[in-house]
Amino acid sequence: MLPWLDPRHFLAHCVRCGTRGAPLCRSCRALPIATAETPAGHRVSAIGAYAGYLGQCLRRLKYHDETHLAFPLGRALADLLTRSECLPRRSVLVPVPLHPARLVERGYNQSALVGRVLAGNTDSRVVTSVLLRTEQRAAQAGLSGRERRTNLLDAFLARAEERPLSRVFLVDDVVTTGSTIDACSAALARVGIEVSGVLACAIADGRPSGS
Repeated sequence: MLPWLDPRHFLAHCVRCGTRGAPLCRSCRALPIATAETPAGHRVSAIGAYAGYLGQCLRRLKYHDETHLAFPLGRALADLLTRSECLPRRSVLVPVPLHPARLVERGYNQSALVGRVLAGNTDSRVVTSVLLRTEQRAAQAGLSGRERRTNLLDAFLARAEERPLSRVFLVDDVVTTGSTIDACSAALARVGIEVSGVLACAIADGRPSGS
């Protein structure tokens, strides 16, 4: 098998720069965690920019069924969050949901896969029952910031839990303008759940101002 096609090739490389070794090499561990802010003011913490080797890993995870890549991505994000103290212990991680039809088509939610790895390395837990995507709209890619926000109006529904959730963090694979995050946060707010922050693998070009 060609090295490029071997899953172990990705598991043995830094997801930020591609250096052979651990999910996050020594040099990348020393870099600050990437941050941004959504239009509604939610802070996003991520491994890095949606470019280079990191962008390639995310595309292979999302579009090419290479679910094993959730492991090094989740481990790398957990490492950076632990060092920067951005994620309190015993937090609740809520992955950004896919519409059921999209979930059936893809077979998995990449954000949930990363979230589970992240939870296992940060003394947190994943909750997938509280936030649902009720409508499947046009793809966000290629839309302007305003079009993205309009496209996602009322696309998500939150359900109140029997016991109130605290220290809730949304988990996404890539954050661009923050429109999806703000729509999810608004849905959660309607049932009394406050989002403490956003955890992502990458922040894409076109990210919100203030990032």
